[in-house]
Amino acid sequence: MKRAARRLLTKIFLKQAAKIINKYNPTVVAVAGSVGKTSTKLAIAKFLSEDYKVQYEKGNYNVPLSVPFVVTGQRLPSIYNIFGWFKAWLVGQKILKDGYKYDVVVLEYGIDHIGEMNQFSLLGQPDIAVITAVADEHMEFLKDIDTVAKEELSLVKFSKQTIINMDLVDQKYIAEFLEPSAIFETVGKSKLNNYLLTSQRTNLGRLKLNVKSKDGKFMVESETHMLGEHSLTALALASVVAHKLGLSVTKIEQAINNYNNPPGRMNVLDGIKDLVIIDDTYNASPVAVKAALDALYSTPAQQRIALLGNMNELGEISAEAHRQVGAHCKANKLELVVTLGKDANKYLAPEASKKGCQVVTAESPVEAARIIEQFMSPKSVVLAKGSQNGVYAEEAVKLLLKTQSKASSLLVRQSPSWLATKKAQFPDID
Repeated sequence: MKRAARRLLTKIFLKQAAKIINKYNPTVVAVAGSVGKTSTKLAIAKFLSEDYKVQYEKGNYNVPLSVPFVVTGQRLPSIYNIFGWFKAWLVGQKILKDGYKYDVVVLEYGIDHIGEMNQFSLLGQPDIAVITAVADEHMEFLKDIDTVAKEELSLVKFSKQTIINMDLVDQKYIAEFLEPSAIFETVGKSKLNNYLLTSQRTNLGRLKLNVKSKDGKFMVESETHMLGEHSLTALALASVVAHKLGLSVTKIEQAINNYNNPPGRMNVLDGIKDLVIIDDTYNASPVAVKAALDALYSTPAQQRIALLGNMNELGEISAEAHRQVGAHCKANKLELVVTLGKDANKYLAPEASKKGCQVVTAESPVEAARIIEQFMSPKSVVLAKGSQNGVYAEEAVKLLLKTQSKASSLLVRQSPSWLATKKAQFPDID
């Protein structure tokens, strides 16, 4: 019954959102990919806000049922709230009658199951699609990486043009799943791409981004607030989208320089006893965790500590994926590895130990914070990374913050409902 209701509601609201888009013709930018969707979406929205009125959702409204609510600027009702759904439909009808005030809509397309990407085609053709990565995601449903690639790249078929991050998409999938007539351009660190991404590290350890088109007609260069190389991808993709939609080089460079990551995505926070915290607790996947570790390794520090939580929703490959992350831990770069979560403790921790790392397992984020506090020295650098359910590494970060009263604005998932969910799983959370 619940599944049937969701299918019906999805169809109704996708069609209504499509009518709004068709009638008022805002530019639609759709962001898909295994990792980095939300960061890229937010960067694109921020950049385009320099010249346009932009509609987007800060959170991850990225399934076929929730995406129409981004178009209409509403919150998603609970599934059994009949009045809420009817009211939401009336709001959409009012927009159809009275007008739409946005020039651009930036949407995030997430997939959990085979065929889900195709549902988004009911909204029509995105003017620009962006594919951030093809990597392990939701493997309990998608099963293998080839299926992930086929699903993610199917977005190209119903988009007017697509920008693909080739640093995280294997070329073989382009050849296998895209038609020769497909309209797309590529971004990445190889000179073979349509847009070349390069970077340099400044004296302060932050990164300067350079994006240059193959034909030499477009180039931006600007310092960023980013520490990790992987964080630059979102800015590079946003720069290309902004360029295609007519923003000047000056405005794009200013947007790059002014951009700060949202909570939980490679943010540098001040901690107790001059601790430096790299907070990347929003979510975790094998690719993202390895990239975050690489960022930690390149950060100047007398002592580095990694808090690595479970990577959820990996299905049958979870054990091997956690082992691979453990193998990526370098004893000469890390003074301590703290693991949190069932598979992180069972598979990642032993592999990191084999690499010569000192490893301690934790059963809760509170315990993880206590372990780090006992071990750390002044001016240590700590990376915190993990998935949501059963991990919530941001609660460890909270206990290590210099000013804990700022946690609600600095960290992810700090609403009363989220805190109640966390406390139900970890009773030692205050």
